[in-house]
Amino acid sequence: MSCVFTIIREWHVRGKPRTHEARHDFREWGQTLDWILQNIFRLPPLLDGHREEQLRIASPGLSLLRELAFVVHKCGESGADLSATELASRCELGGIEVPGCSSGADISTVARRIGSILAPLFRASEEIVVEGFIVRRFQKDVYDETRKEYRPSKFYRFTQVDR
Repeated sequence: MSCVFTIIREWHVRGKPRTHEARHDFREWGQTLDWILQNIFRLPPLLDGHREEQLRIASPGLSLLRELAFVVHKCGESGADLSATELASRCELGGIEVPGCSSGADISTVARRIGSILAPLFRASEEIVVEGFIVRRFQKDVYDETRKEYRPSKFYRFTQVDR
């Protein structure tokens, strides 16, 4: 507790300053903590990225994309081109539940569901930044053994952002 009191005392000695932060319902509290973080701890502003986090939490698709980014990185596959089927297999490895899929669903069902969940996220842009990762969706031709032809398929590449 003495550390907390020391910080509050320092803020008080400096005249109880605040920033002009207005992205929080509790403005006085937010402005005070924002000033403390920036000026005493030399950290970035308190609410940087807060709105994006709110949107992600409210979106099952962005939440799934975040979980996929972590499991892909953990598997050492950052930068690899992964299909929805490969992502479905990573979900299995990482224990990720895909919204709308019952446990034990076959991999092709899970892959189709992943594709349908992620598709709307990439309508505006082929790149999304989520929790320190850039996720890029792109299309390339893949040979289909059954049909004996090349067919376009969507792939995802997860790249960690340097911090």
